[in-house]
Amino acid sequence: MTTTLRTTLLILTSLGCLRPCTWTSSLKKYLYSVYSAIITSLLLSALLSHTLDIVFNVQTQEDLSDNIIITVSVVGCICKMYTFLANRNNIMILIRALRRKPFMPVNEEEMNIKMRFDKIIEENAIQFMWLVQATMMLVWVSTPVMEAKNRKLPFRAWIPYNYSSATLYMVTYLYQYVTLTLDTMMHIGCDSLFSGLLICVYCQLEILKHRLQNIKNDQNRSANICAFHHHQIYIYASKLSRSFRIMLCYQLVATVSMVCFSIFQLTQARLNGKAVEHVMFMICVLIQLFYYCWYGNEVRRKSLEVPDMIFESNWMNLDNESKKVLLVIMLRGTFPMEFKSAHIMSVNLESFMAVCINYYPHFSLFYGQMLACRVR
Repeated sequence: MTTTLRTTLLILTSLGCLRPCTWTSSLKKYLYSVYSAIITSLLLSALLSHTLDIVFNVQTQEDLSDNIIITVSVVGCICKMYTFLANRNNIMILIRALRRKPFMPVNEEEMNIKMRFDKIIEENAIQFMWLVQATMMLVWVSTPVMEAKNRKLPFRAWIPYNYSSATLYMVTYLYQYVTLTLDTMMHIGCDSLFSGLLICVYCQLEILKHRLQNIKNDQNRSANICAFHHHQIYIYASKLSRSFRIMLCYQLVATVSMVCFSIFQLTQARLNGKAVEHVMFMICVLIQLFYYCWYGNEVRRKSLEVPDMIFESNWMNLDNESKKVLLVIMLRGTFPMEFKSAHIMSVNLESFMAVCINYYPHFSLFYGQMLACRVR
C-alpha cells in the first residue's frame, strides 16, 4: 500500500517540496525549510538570468530560439512547483485516500490489481527520469568537449561577470548544471505525479470491474458498495483535475512553443551533436505532453466501459433492487471522466495529435502501442 508513487514522492522530497513525514522535530523542520528556500532561490535565479539574456543580449531570431526553449522550461518548472505547493495538502489527501475505503483493496485479487498498476507507475517514473537525464547529460558532456576553448556555456544566460578565466567558467558551468538539473527533476516529479494519479484512477476502475463481476450473496449491499465506489471515483477524478488545472494549461502551451522553436533550431543546425541534442530535447517535450494525454485518454475510455462491465457481470441473476442500483451506475457511466486544460481543451490523444502530429508523425503511434501493451 505504501509503494504507490514512492519514486515520484521521493523526487519531490529531494527537491524541497515535500518534507518527510518522519521529520517532526523543530530543528529538522527548520533545516528542510532552509533547504527548500535554497532550491527555490536557485530556480528563480536561473529564470532571472535567462530572462535578462533576452532583454540585454538577444539580437537575432537564432539567439531568441536558443534562449526561449530553456526559459520556457524554467518557467514551466516554477509553475509546476507552485502548482504542487499550492495544492500540496489536497494532493496528499488524494494519495492517502487510496489507502482507505472504498479505494482500498479488500481481497487478494484486488491487491494483485493494485500491485500491477503500482509497478507501472514506478517503471514510468524511472524510465522518464532516465530519458530526460540522458538528454541533459548529452548536453553537459558535449559542451566542454566542443566549446571549452570558446568558454561557451551549455545554455544562453545573462551572467553579471566575465567568466573567461578557467575557474570562473567552471563555477558558472557548475551553476548552470545544478539549476538545470533541478529544473528537469522538477518536471519529472510533477509529470510523474499527475500521470501516476491518472493510473491510480484507471486502477480503481479495474478494481470496480472486479467487484461488479463478483457481487456477493448480500446482493443489494454489494451493489450499493459498487455504486458508492463508482461515485467516489468520479469525485476523485474531479478533485485531481482541479488540483492540476494550472499545470495542464501551461504544459499544452509550453509544448507547442518549445516544439516550434526546437524545429526552427533543427532547420538551422548541421548534422552534428547539436542536432542530436535538439532531437532528443524535442522527444522529451513530446513525452511530457504524451504522458498527460495518453493516460487522460485511457481513464476516459475506461470510464465509458463501465456499462459493459455490468453487462459482463452476473446481473441477470440479481434481485430487482440490485438491478436498479446497477442501472444507476450504467447511467452515470455514460458521462466520461474528462481532464481539461483551462476548461477548454481535453487532455486526451486527440489533443496530442492536434498539437504534435504535424511535427512528429510516428512518435505517438509507436509510443502509444508500447504503453497500451503495458497497461492492458
